[in-house]
This record gives sequence, C-alpha cells and structure tokens, in this order.
Amino acid sequence: MTMKFIIICLFFVFVSNIKSQDKFTLPFKSKIVTDDKPCKDAIVNIYNAENFNVEVDTNKIIQTIYLKPDGILNFEIPSDVSYIIELTKKDYIHKRFMINTTGVPKENWDDNFAGFNVESFELFKPIKGVNYQLLNYPLILIEFDYDTENFYYNETYSNLALAAIINLKDNEAKQLDINKNKDLVKKLNNDLNNFRNIIIILSISLVIVCMISIALIIHYRKKSISI
Repeated sequence: MTMKFIIICLFFVFVSNIKSQDKFTLPFKSKIVTDDKPCKDAIVNIYNAENFNVEVDTNKIIQTIYLKPDGILNFEIPSDVSYIIELTKKDYIHKRFMINTTGVPKENWDDNFAGFNVESFELFKPIKGVNYQLLNYPLILIEFDYDTENFYYNETYSNLALAAIINLKDNEAKQLDINKNKDLVKKLNNDLNNFRNIIIILSISLVIVCMISIALIIHYRKKSISI
C-alpha cells in the first residue's frame, strides 16, 4: 500500500514537471511618466494583437490594470500570446507597444527568463493641429531573439518607429510655432477691436458733449435775449 502511494506521488510529480515545461512567463516592468514625474491615474489596457484593429476604438480588452500613483507597471506575459499593451490617461495621448511570446523554441521554454524592462513611457497632452494617428500603432515590438535566445526589441521595427517619432516631434515643433503666431494674431485682432471700441465710445461721448454744449449755448442765448 505504501509503495503504491509513493508510485502515485512520483507519477503526479513527473506529470507536474512536464506540464511546467509546457509554459513560461515573461516578466515585464516599466514606468509611466508625465513631465518626468510618475503618472497618476494611468490605465493600462491589454488587447489580443491578432484581432486588433488600429482604425477603431472598439477592440476587445483582455485585461485592464489601474496603476498606483507611482506609475509602476509590473506584470507577467504568458507564453504563446501576442499582446498589444495600451497606456492611457484622461486628456493625454495614448501609447501602445506589442509583446509577442509566440515562436519560442520548446527547448527554451524551461529557461528562467530574467524579464524585460523598459525604463519609462512618457504620456503627453496633444497639441492642437497635430495628427497623432501614428500613435495608434505600437511604438515598439518585443519578441524572442533567436541569436541571444532571449527577448529583445525588433530592431527593424524599432528603427522605423523611431524615424516616425522624430518626424512627429518635428511636426509638433512647427505646429507650436504656428499656434503661437495664430495666438499673436488673435491677440492683435482683439487689441485692435478693443481700440476701435474705445474710439467709438470716445466719439460718441464727444458728440454727446458737443450736443450738450450747443444746447447750453442756445439756452443761455435765449435767456440773455429775454433779459
């Protein structure tokens, strides 16, 4: 009886070990910031990348994470999935990145992946007149690298995204100058309108004064004649 019990226990341990090698998790850590400070009230939405459509806002959310005031994002990505991670905050432009844990050779499944850390993601408010459609697409792609046998940025994708971000920043700078000029023109127009209103008020006041003066002159002339 005792021997049978030991054999059964060893069987379950063996099955458990086999099962554990059929899965792995990739720890992921980063920080969300605004103006170089921890982002408060940040929300992280996780989507299935296979069914994700960048053109709509109705993609099905797999999981939502509400970050603490320190802005720290810390979670684990399961094996054999492809996720779009969306970082959001009210009145701020969202950012997205993609993590792909598919295609990892089974001989690496039992590896102890140290995890993947991104120093920080910065969220910012939109500038009026700038097209941010680019940010509907993931900015980075993290996937298994067969040379290092670990997870790393997809270099080709990252270079293309970086070039697009640089172009976006240039557009922001140009639009800021345009907005400043528009604000200056608007202020000048407002000042001009105010000046015109003052002139009109002064003109009306002058007319009223002249009319009162004429009326007084006529009144005193009539009075002197009657005397």
